[in-house]
Amino acid sequence: MPSRSGWGLAIVGIALVATGRILGSLELFLCGIIAIALVACTVIYVVGRRLRLEVRRKIQPPKVHAGTASRVDLSLMNRGTRKSPVLTVHDSVSGTHGARLNVAPLRAEASARAAYRLPTAKRGVVRVGPLDVEIADPLGLARTRLVAAGVSELLVFPTVYDVVPLPQSDSIDPYASAFQTLALGRTGEDFHALRRFDQGDDLRRVHWPSTARYDELMVRQDERPSLGRVTIVLDNRESIMDDEQLDLAVTVAGSIALAAHRQEDLVRITTSDGGAARFAASNTDIEGLLSMLAVLETSAERSPIPAFSNAQTPDAGGAVVLITTQGELGDSAPVRRILASYSGLTTVLLDKSATASAGSETPAPSTRGSGSRMIVVTAANPFPGVWNQQISARRQAGVRST
Repeated sequence: MPSRSGWGLAIVGIALVATGRILGSLELFLCGIIAIALVACTVIYVVGRRLRLEVRRKIQPPKVHAGTASRVDLSLMNRGTRKSPVLTVHDSVSGTHGARLNVAPLRAEASARAAYRLPTAKRGVVRVGPLDVEIADPLGLARTRLVAAGVSELLVFPTVYDVVPLPQSDSIDPYASAFQTLALGRTGEDFHALRRFDQGDDLRRVHWPSTARYDELMVRQDERPSLGRVTIVLDNRESIMDDEQLDLAVTVAGSIALAAHRQEDLVRITTSDGGAARFAASNTDIEGLLSMLAVLETSAERSPIPAFSNAQTPDAGGAVVLITTQGELGDSAPVRRILASYSGLTTVLLDKSATASAGSETPAPSTRGSGSRMIVVTAANPFPGVWNQQISARRQAGVRST
């Protein structure tokens, strides 16, 4: 179709033709005809141009934590028999104006490569594409657009910190042995079963006879004498938490979950609108939790009880970490009844001052008479410093007591 300049020239040509007819000027009439014919020829040129272009897009890495670099690598190859014209490539990127690249003419079977970085400042899904290739005539009077690649996605996990895990004395419970089979790929005492290889597993655990039989990597799965369990309850109701507080909450949840996983505890995360009810043990399970946190939004649920009810399963037990903006929530009678089967409750209270857009710091709520252990995150005491300080003191106290 004609470009903006092409439409302008066509309008001028029509005006010249009309003026020439009215005034009886052959020169103006011919000039108008030539202008219109020129625009028509350029349109035929771009529409009839057969372009065989192979476009490959690769996002690497396809999953990153917020603030970690990720880029798109583009490869374009001319599969036609003639030299390609000058190409303009536009790749849409959600939240931005996209990437626009100019590609010089390519000979037959010649290729060109380009790369650009993706925005990873915030958690969520970054959608890349569709990719359009624009063909224009040498005069710039006409152009056409072709879709050369579909939509790809980059998953941005929330920011996580290296924090101190909860003491195992808080999380080990008498029912933990029922979950020994979930500790996949970890060293133990007795052989239990075989499973497929997951990314991050120790290659020394590969069971080669079974690998040869099934024609895929199989890993030896052993039993463990006991496992700690940590349930993280994220109170993400929109009535008590805005988007910035939610971003901080998922960072806290992801950091605590990874710390528990490194300590070889089973861990799960429940939310006000459902969340994960199954304990995660393998690297793949933990990645699934981070993926859930990456796209988590505030919930329209009005009551805090569903977030705890999701954790009240037949396999309840171990430690509970509550992440909320309401300090008195963990001491309410309904919550205490639901969490009666757990060994201990740690509340992470997100103060309004902890987010960047908050104003002056509000005083922390009193925890006198509280049956839970409360960690208050404020602007003056940000996470993870306040968490590491209090949990380290708790672990040292446990060592001294033994």
